Amino acid sequence: MTTFNAAVLALLDASVRPCLLVTVRATHMRTHAGQISLPGGGKNNGETPTETALRETWEEVGILPADIEIRGQLSAFIAPRTGHKVIPIIGQLDKPHSHYSLQLNPSEVASAHWIALADLADRENRGTWQRVERTGPGFQLDELMIWGFTAQIIDRLLAEVGAAQPWDVSRILAIPQRFDFP
Repeated sequence: MTTFNAAVLALLDASVRPCLLVTVRATHMRTHAGQISLPGGGKNNGETPTETALRETWEEVGILPADIEIRGQLSAFIAPRTGHKVIPIIGQLDKPHSHYSLQLNPSEVASAHWIALADLADRENRGTWQRVERTGPGFQLDELMIWGFTAQIIDRLLAEVGAAQPWDVSRILAIPQRFDFP
């Protein structure tokens, strides 16, 4: 059995322009409040990464595990602030996202957005974020700033599904002040 602390679900829909589901964490969350994330969280005893990702997705946005086909997983990421080993699972709905009604859990999720993979891959929406001694890939789509751990996963997802496009790594994206932390 795979050793891991948490799992997230990179959930794609079946649109002509496939979209990825991202959530905005509730502002009262203990960590990463108000930031963009993928559905997911800590494992329960005895769960596989897939079981964790599906359960957390159901708890956060109300999509039934039975509606999701598992397409694979990315290699593990180590969360820099916690050291937790996180497994990203790739899932797919069998219909466009417009066929699904999300039921957001307000204790965890402020809002949810479906973003086209083509928009995430578009060089105009890509750049590099910088924070003290760390940098990484980032995405700026209108009011949505995706950076940090989630952006690293999405960057690898784009490559894995063949949607990655060249982008200017020297273009610096400003991280909004509301995301400042000590």
